[in-house]
Amino acid sequence: MKKKISYRSNFSEKIVFVSGLTRSGKSMLCPIISSLEKVENFNYILIVEEILKLNYSGFIRKDTTDYLIKVIINKIVYENSIGRNFNFRVDDLSSAWKHKSSNLYLKRLLVKDYKILRRIKKMDMMIPLMIHEGLIFSSLLFRNFPKLKLFHMQRDPIDLIYSWMNMGKEGKEHADPRHLYALFEIDKKNIPYHSLNYHKKYYDLNYK
Repeated sequence: MKKKISYRSNFSEKIVFVSGLTRSGKSMLCPIISSLEKVENFNYILIVEEILKLNYSGFIRKDTTDYLIKVIINKIVYENSIGRNFNFRVDDLSSAWKHKSSNLYLKRLLVKDYKILRRIKKMDMMIPLMIHEGLIFSSLLFRNFPKLKLFHMQRDPIDLIYSWMNMGKEGKEHADPRHLYALFEIDKKNIPYHSLNYHKKYYDLNYK
């Protein structure tokens, strides 16, 4: 018996990805996009990034990757519409309090669940999502959301590295359990995703 994963449909095709390395300017652009008419507050999508990395590295099959990405983004669209899992931490960049229509997010807490699919279509909101390496994974993203918009922030590498050093990113942050991105073991040492093809050079890095 041959089995394959079946998928229903996307709740929304109006997806916007804001891409770029840390300190490249994503946190500046995302609130600007969210301030526009008919645009939701932006979301971080860490788990989607991890799925993309694992697929790109050969750990997850293509059909499984497609299914998981669509389900997770559908979940974001759906939960935004009913007021579930909003970020109300005042100081966070993605806080609902910082959106121009923060009161609207409070009202959504009272929306009836059974009316939500009709409501999603009626609102016709754009969904901005922050990602770090959208260009690398762009073919996979467009495969799942053909009408998506992708903004990629590019910064001079010297400025980028200088900014990392000033904020204390000295190559050892992967030891911090708060950073939930995948690590890969090579030669019995943990290597972050970005350094897979340069792991020997990564071992020899000196940040002093």
